[in-house]
Amino acid sequence: VLGFEMGYGDKFAVYSMRVSKGNTAWVSKRDYSEFCDLHTRLRATGVRVLRGPSSFSAPPYELDDLAVDVFHMGQQTQLQEYLDRLLTIHDNLAEAEEVFFNFLDVPVARSRTDSLTSSLTSVPEEGELVEALFLESGSF
Repeated sequence: VLGFEMGYGDKFAVYSMRVSKGNTAWVSKRDYSEFCDLHTRLRATGVRVLRGPSSFSAPPYELDDLAVDVFHMGQQTQLQEYLDRLLTIHDNLAEAEEVFFNFLDVPVARSRTDSLTSSLTSVPEEGELVEALFLESGSF
């Protein structure tokens, strides 16, 4: 997770994931609700991942901009940990693997040919880059 940026009129954060497969890297952007949807879809296929993102997680609106940024940085850390857990169980994803790879915008034809590396990024409003956290997994 590299950072976040405020999207749609500063109503919510959009997180950017840096994903690499072999010699190819790309950035996928997802808002928090899309992580919740991913978790729901994975659970529907039988994947059990503890501590998935909560669909009820929203910043209190009475907070100032700095406090909202801190809130989103906390979400960023939680989402990174969630992706870490998914990558550690990738061998057990079975049919849910396609759901996960689609979420990361991984071409399905290449899904088992290279190792997958991902980091989720979040860029605060001021344009400062939050410390990057990188995920590395075994071969897919």
